[in-house]
Amino acid sequence: MQQMQILEGDRVMIAAALVMIVGLAIGAVVTHMTGLRLGGVIVAPLLAVYSLYSFVALPMFLISGAIAYCLVGIIRARTLIYGRQLLLTSLVVGAITPITAHVIISSWSLGISEMAFFGAVLPGITAYNYHKLEPEDRWSDLALSGGLVAGLIVFGAAIVNPTVATQLGSGLTSVLFTPGSDIAAFRNAIQGVPSSGGVVGQIWLIVLLGFGLLISEAAHSRWGVRLGGLVAVPLLATMALTNAWTVGVYVIVLSATFTAITAINRLTLIYGRALLNLGLIVSMMSGILIASATTTVSGFTLFFVVLLSGVGAYNFHRVAPAERFESLSLSAGLFASLLVGVRLFIDPTADGLLADPSVPEISVIVSVLVLAAYCVWTLEQRRMTVAKHHARGVSA
Repeated sequence: MQQMQILEGDRVMIAAALVMIVGLAIGAVVTHMTGLRLGGVIVAPLLAVYSLYSFVALPMFLISGAIAYCLVGIIRARTLIYGRQLLLTSLVVGAITPITAHVIISSWSLGISEMAFFGAVLPGITAYNYHKLEPEDRWSDLALSGGLVAGLIVFGAAIVNPTVATQLGSGLTSVLFTPGSDIAAFRNAIQGVPSSGGVVGQIWLIVLLGFGLLISEAAHSRWGVRLGGLVAVPLLATMALTNAWTVGVYVIVLSATFTAITAINRLTLIYGRALLNLGLIVSMMSGILIASATTTVSGFTLFFVVLLSGVGAYNFHRVAPAERFESLSLSAGLFASLLVGVRLFIDPTADGLLADPSVPEISVIVSVLVLAAYCVWTLEQRRMTVAKHHARGVSA
């Protein structure tokens, strides 16, 4: 009897992760069979988790998404931007409403900075994906996305109940049962302590996002090198100031997920959004294993670290093998630069990186920055050589 209770507790420790995994699995099947986008790979399951944690998240997302869709449509009609530039524009436009709401009434704060950070970029991701669809497919995609979100919310609400709360231990996503969770309060299933936020405020996070987007786009435009995700590096830098172990978890899960999706791609020829879905499922399951082995990183911090790892592994998989060293080096250099830059203005927690800068920490950061500078020099020399070659061809 005791063994059955322990197993039940182990299973329910992963409430939000289970919602994500189910949503990603359904999304993988739907996108593979129909070619629809469901608003973006992570949007439906992550929105369901948000809506369970904070009831204001869903209406705020709907308002922000609708505004972002209209604004992106106007921008597309009046400009020639497309592809990656359209995605960047959508992210910026989609973040306007959540940021404004936070500044004025703090209705998008959600109590956790990482959560609000992702909340600010979700409307832009959704707007971008709906504009990429053919007009006749948008209503079908919207209906399926809405049904998936509703089903996941019902599924998550069924997990968060008083019976489960009495058996709940500390784990990956017990945050859905904490005092900050609206569904836990509504279901009388509060268990544990409130989830702690990061040391970096939400406005700082948006500034870092903007800086990370500029650097990533500059590297891609000038040298054709993709960095480790548009939002992953800035957010990982902020979390590292709260908990130094997040960097180790990120590297471990990214390596495991990259190995898994490479094998899946070779064996099944699955690619694109379906492969990203599967990669994120692998990363979330890796996070569950980490949560069962150690509590050094827990709660939504672990949740978002493994989510970022899955996205990062997929992006790294998409990079041509010959360019992966430059991509990795420049991404690490951007991380180190953001880490040092933020550290100049914000004090980390006692468990964060550079809380009390040590010789090993400084040595690693300097080495990473030197390596990134060397890659920049190499890429620039290569670019200049190609430019001179083309110039000779034109003059001839």
